[in-house]
Amino acid sequence: MKEKLQAIREEALAQIEQAGALDKLNDVRVNFLGKKGKLTAVLKSMKDVAPEERPVFGQLVNDTRTQIESILEDTKKKLETEVPWSVTLDANGGIPAIREYSFAEKTFSEKDFEVPTRPGKVFTGWYEDVGCTKPFSGVIDVKNIRLYAGWKEFDGFVCDANGYVTACTNADTMLRDGFLVLPTSASCTGIAASAFNGVEDRIMEVYIPANIHYIAEGIFGRLPNLLYIEAASGNPYYYSEEGVLYRTNGEIVATPRG
Repeated sequence: MKEKLQAIREEALAQIEQAGALDKLNDVRVNFLGKKGKLTAVLKSMKDVAPEERPVFGQLVNDTRTQIESILEDTKKKLETEVPWSVTLDANGGIPAIREYSFAEKTFSEKDFEVPTRPGKVFTGWYEDVGCTKPFSGVIDVKNIRLYAGWKEFDGFVCDANGYVTACTNADTMLRDGFLVLPTSASCTGIAASAFNGVEDRIMEVYIPANIHYIAEGIFGRLPNLLYIEAASGNPYYYSEEGVLYRTNGEIVATPRG
């Protein structure tokens, strides 16, 4: 019986050493000290031990239990004080470029990460590879991981590194009955001179959202069927009255031909 207890002790210590996380450590505790644990099962077998040997047997079981509990507690304190899980976020051209996170346990998700920004792009999530072909699954098998931000163009538009719209790629997405719908994201900040090339005659109305702070000079003058321009009330750079676009200083930016 002494040899059996020694084997249980050694097995428990081996599993404690391999645990590496608080949830795994608790599994070890249950496996050996729980109601159906291996050491508990040995204790229940005391009825099969000769009466005169039970005190010695009981003491051996208690000593083994005490040793396992002591090492479990020491390991728990160690795991609670160290930071075993670290995540490096690579914004892949966005801001902030690199962000480091540390977690005491691996119970974290994308919701715990700051969302990066990148002029002219839409954030699509975190990926496990630099090519952004493998989305972050949330399953962590290593203590130090690096994730990469994924990006895409706005639907129907292409933007440059400044966040300025430079081209329209899908007229059906950007135009609704002649009404131009520009991206309302904060990462889209302006309209370049080439923005409406190829769709000039299809645009009849334009809405300037609050995030637009730059408009290339003369761009609306190249829209022959433009009837109306409206600027969002919260735009700090432009305002509109009766379809005419103004800068906040009162300077006229564009007067539709209609």
